[in-house]
Amino acid sequence: MSDVKFKNLSTLIGSNTDLVQGAGGNTSIKNDKGMLIKASGTWLSNANKENIFVTVNEEIIKKNIFDGKKNPIEGSIIDQTSLRPSIETTLHALMPHKIVLHTHPTKLISHLIAKNGKEYFNSILSNENWSWIPYARPGIDLSKKIIESIGDNNPNILLLANHGLVVGGNNCDEAENLMNRILDKCRYRKREFLQPTMDSTNILAKKLKMRLPQYKDIHALAMDEITFNRSITNNGILYPDQAVFLGYKMPCYFKLEEFLKEKEVLRNYPKHNFLILKNEGVFINEDMGNDIDEMLLAHSRILQGVSEEVKINYLSKNDVNELLNWEPEKYRIQMKKDSNSYRY
Repeated sequence: MSDVKFKNLSTLIGSNTDLVQGAGGNTSIKNDKGMLIKASGTWLSNANKENIFVTVNEEIIKKNIFDGKKNPIEGSIIDQTSLRPSIETTLHALMPHKIVLHTHPTKLISHLIAKNGKEYFNSILSNENWSWIPYARPGIDLSKKIIESIGDNNPNILLLANHGLVVGGNNCDEAENLMNRILDKCRYRKREFLQPTMDSTNILAKKLKMRLPQYKDIHALAMDEITFNRSITNNGILYPDQAVFLGYKMPCYFKLEEFLKEKEVLRNYPKHNFLILKNEGVFINEDMGNDIDEMLLAHSRILQGVSEEVKINYLSKNDVNELLNWEPEKYRIQMKKDSNSYRY
């Protein structure tokens, strides 16, 4: 199989904000040289423009996992490169398929965060070979959960609770068709909301020395009451990339005065990267790149697709702290800060 087709598929997936956002998601292909896996902190959308892949020996990785090594990637990197393999490399190594696609589809995550998520997928995927994987921190913790959950089965679909989708196939077409088939079966109905009045919102953005989002749907976080309430409850964190790229809590405020008072108290602290102001809109720091818009758009669409009666699972403060204080995620955050590859 040509690596060209694989990179074309990776680019296609990475260019669709309903499938992956910014540096999220990863793909891999296994060949006679080893396993080609997306590097940590790189963008799938750049697969045809930049060197974003690392070659590793998946057999060494699997042995390291089962031997209980603290760093399962140790001794597995074949390339001479400064890039690191994706945090999810262990997941790809455990899948026996030639092509593995790991995405964060917004319409799917709307169900993966639901307390009845597993039951919902039981009802729509009865004819598919899939496994439900309870939430665990990405990397070795998640890989251990996968081993526990799949047993001796070889599912070609993994549904990662509060995280995303993994599919495997013998070739690019098979993997892509499987991914699309699952998404086609998945129900998604977006709530409508009233857009903010742009004249007053623009005036407020200038007053705050912030900019407006590039996507109007992001304003649902402030303008749709259900979405706002779910963003402010339990810090509003639902999945790993949200914590890594948007922060440990969603900065939601009922009134502008509430935000300005806190800003004065914390004036020596770093500024918010963005602000959610109820019934006013969402505002973003002017120095932030397009990746934050993609993450906010995804989060807005996820919550817009969850009906009011559905109960949802939030990540705990401990879950979030484990992510944000974890060296591999700190590396990915730094990669984001250093990158000039924002897509406008």
